[in-house]
Amino acid sequence: MKPTTEPITPKRDPVAQAVFGAKSAPVGTTPRTGQDIANVDETTTALRIDIARLMNLEVVLCDAEAFLGYYMPKYDKDTAKHVLFLLATEKRQDGTTVLVPRHTSNTPVDSKQTGDDDEVSVNADGEGYEEGPEDSATEDEMDDGQGATSIFKKKARIVLEEADWDDDEEQYPDEFGGETTENTNDDGEEDWEEYIYPYFLNDFKHRPSMVKKTYLVNKKKRVANLRRVDEGSLFSTLTGIGNAVRDALRAKGVAINGYHILMCPNTTMTSGIDGCDQRIDAALTKKRDFKGITVYDVIVPFEFKVDCKNSIIFENRRQVVSHVNHTMSDDPRRLFMYAISIEDDLVSVWYFSRSHSAKAACFSMVERPDILVKVFISLFCATDQQLGFDPYVTLVEDHRFVYELPPNENRCKSLFYRTIECISHPRPLRLRGRSTRVWKVEQVQSKKDHTRVAGTGEMILKDVSLSSDTATEYDIQNMMFNDMDKLASDPNWRKRDILKDCSPEQLEELEGVLDSRRFRELFSCVKEHHVGNSGLLVIPYSWRLPSVFLRPKKLSHPCYNVRTNAAVDSPSKDEVLNDDSSQAKDSEEEMIPTQALVPRRQCRLVFHHVYTPLLNIRTMGDAMDILKGCVLALRVMFCAGWVHRDLSPGNILAARTSANGPWQVKLSDLEYAKRFPSDYSPSSTPKTASPHFLAYEVATKQPITFESHNEDTILGSEPEDMADNEKMAPVSHLTDLHTFQHDLESIWWLSIWLGTVKVDEKLPRQKFMDVVFPTKLGLDNRKDHERWRLLTDKTPLHEDKDLMNSLPRALSQTSFLQALELLKKHLLVEYKKRNLHGKQREIGSYSWIINGTFRGFFRTIDRSRQDWANIRLIEDPKPQRKSAKVKEPSDNLDAPPADPLTGQKRKFRQPIRFQFESDNRRGERTIAPLPRRKKGQGPSEPSPSLQTYNKPTQVNDSMGMGTNGEEDEAKQGRRKRARR
Repeated sequence: MKPTTEPITPKRDPVAQAVFGAKSAPVGTTPRTGQDIANVDETTTALRIDIARLMNLEVVLCDAEAFLGYYMPKYDKDTAKHVLFLLATEKRQDGTTVLVPRHTSNTPVDSKQTGDDDEVSVNADGEGYEEGPEDSATEDEMDDGQGATSIFKKKARIVLEEADWDDDEEQYPDEFGGETTENTNDDGEEDWEEYIYPYFLNDFKHRPSMVKKTYLVNKKKRVANLRRVDEGSLFSTLTGIGNAVRDALRAKGVAINGYHILMCPNTTMTSGIDGCDQRIDAALTKKRDFKGITVYDVIVPFEFKVDCKNSIIFENRRQVVSHVNHTMSDDPRRLFMYAISIEDDLVSVWYFSRSHSAKAACFSMVERPDILVKVFISLFCATDQQLGFDPYVTLVEDHRFVYELPPNENRCKSLFYRTIECISHPRPLRLRGRSTRVWKVEQVQSKKDHTRVAGTGEMILKDVSLSSDTATEYDIQNMMFNDMDKLASDPNWRKRDILKDCSPEQLEELEGVLDSRRFRELFSCVKEHHVGNSGLLVIPYSWRLPSVFLRPKKLSHPCYNVRTNAAVDSPSKDEVLNDDSSQAKDSEEEMIPTQALVPRRQCRLVFHHVYTPLLNIRTMGDAMDILKGCVLALRVMFCAGWVHRDLSPGNILAARTSANGPWQVKLSDLEYAKRFPSDYSPSSTPKTASPHFLAYEVATKQPITFESHNEDTILGSEPEDMADNEKMAPVSHLTDLHTFQHDLESIWWLSIWLGTVKVDEKLPRQKFMDVVFPTKLGLDNRKDHERWRLLTDKTPLHEDKDLMNSLPRALSQTSFLQALELLKKHLLVEYKKRNLHGKQREIGSYSWIINGTFRGFFRTIDRSRQDWANIRLIEDPKPQRKSAKVKEPSDNLDAPPADPLTGQKRKFRQPIRFQFESDNRRGERTIAPLPRRKKGQGPSEPSPSLQTYNKPTQVNDSMGMGTNGEEDEAKQGRRKRARR
């Protein structure tokens, strides 16, 4: 009986089912999620472990047939039947058909695969393979676990509990929970039913691993005319199978695309970003030659492995996921990608997207070739959009891109923008997340006509992936401006509690901004936008594993309760482990990932002007003037009831009309801004886009409170406020609340960063930078982390030796350092007073820190402005997007690999060849270097002063040492050559 195509798994909880348009929180709040970022000089192969660890949180598994019907491009079932019929009846040029009836499956392996007729052969079940005790020990490729890897052979090959794993490997992950149907016969025993297709592929009559084993045995027996069998020769026949499927589709009259399967053996691809050093075994592509192939040419990558050992399976999967990660980071056209990995006869089909990723449970191409043919049909009949390409992004000359913003309610025709250069694009190690690209662009006439539109200049285009339940930056900007309009329309806005400590000058400054509605000038505003469609929901009846790409510590049962909505609470460990409490009690067991997999959508935002970020300001005086203007923009936001939540040097922009004119400050990146106070619960995951400038309470989730002893009066605070005996209000539930003061604390961190890290002077600051501003700062910051002592420790800043060594004298010996110290004390006092009385949501409690404290801070630093204003700052280099130049493959396979940091070829020291000279006086042999020879020339003649020594030499038995160290080195060289 043919089993059902759906796995026998419990149906998911309906509450976890996400629907399009569902909101995890009302519009106006933005879930805050962090992502790991790779350094720009790190290679893809070096990042595979990190990518695999993070991508495991995003992958679900499902039945192969269900995967084909849900994730793959749709195809006609009658067409599939017709193609299978033609493959079984139409003969190829060699007189064979692609599909062969299975009743002939017991024929020996033919000579085309392994050599002569006298060789040892195997049938499809591995019978007839005569292996001596020495056979498996002599070849590393011969895996004793091969017999228990197929999912259709027997129960042991499904449950995988009886296989013998070598090298103390863990058991193969149980991905086949949904592949079989379990019945119970009258005797109470389990009856595992399976379906095997009545035809098999003529090129894959037997599992590739068994063909290779046969080849190794015949090679050991010195069989004549033996053709080499390796990974390339075994899987290269997939190209012919794919071409046969394409021919059958043409015969049926079905329109197909121009893609075919191309083998890419030992080919390193080129890319538009750094770090591309990965190779793939084959690709679905339009190219006819693998030379000069780029990541833009690879539509679907293929990875092959002949053996099916546990470690090899995970390695093959990591190769797939690392390539997809790099391609989707480089190519903005990719909304999602497919991939295929094959280990022995087991085929896995992958779907990767910004929403989530999915893997089809392995199927055997020996016993289920029909599924493989259907996958090929789906790929060959698909349009570019069905293969994951965004129809609104086009690749043009010089590897630039043209973005199209289609008509919407605000515009009647499409707008086109051609990229000039990439301003910012961190390399994320996972696909889910915002993956923000920032381009400098120009508006052009159309996709094909790249003439700049008259009257336009350079612009900024931001391409970001957002959850379907997240408001876009355009929506947030409009809501914030509406609240500012209401503030300006309020005749009594000067009497608001948040302005009670404002000076007359500050009120006059606010009045000039609000009364003339000039507050929009304080922000970088979105002028055009487009929001794409949401990605797919997670397929029903899917499950998760503790580890898909890495060997788990201990395997758990599959998790069938896949979360698809951020509003759903995280399940407990007992719930995740399929209601097996005994498993949940095991502390060593690896947890099933429970991250909510909400569909995501691509959002494009256009800003009409290009401004200079704080990162690229060249003098300290200009940088502090820009921070002062930033405080004004924040004050306007605070008065309207908004917090920014993402202050960083890249989000504070400025421009001026003349070289010595005043700076016009623009706050950008409002995608994380939200109303404060909010009636909605904050996100459990802190915002992590700029961790170096996050406030202490936001990063550590710990409130700043009074210690056990009461502090003395600081900065004129009233003693009774500091020594209040009132019990501390509970603040644990408010530690995730982002307040006005948290934004202002970022200004303090930015000031220290400018004075230490950015100063263009040779200072002994490396120790300070490694602690306070490290290259990679973890987001799970502990409250006792050494970097936080700079803020929370009562030690004055001028007594911090590392800080003083990092500051130039013009800052450390002037009022600049004094102003930082006073600002630090004010921040701590305000935190402690507010947390003591539980006034985190009281707007008036922030009036002094917003108005009085920062007014005094900038006045204090201005006292010594003439001393530090001209300090030069380091300008951050703009990231350059490489042109994907064609690299000709090197003929020298032994050429040294490229250095992962510089990308240049590393120069290895040339090996020294030796010859021996006889010493007639002592009877000992001496060693002299041979002259070098050029490539392609024969061995050079010995030097006239040297004679070849043929007399046998007595060898010392002590650990292989000869008469001296040089003789031992020569012996080792001869041994290596003998082994080769």
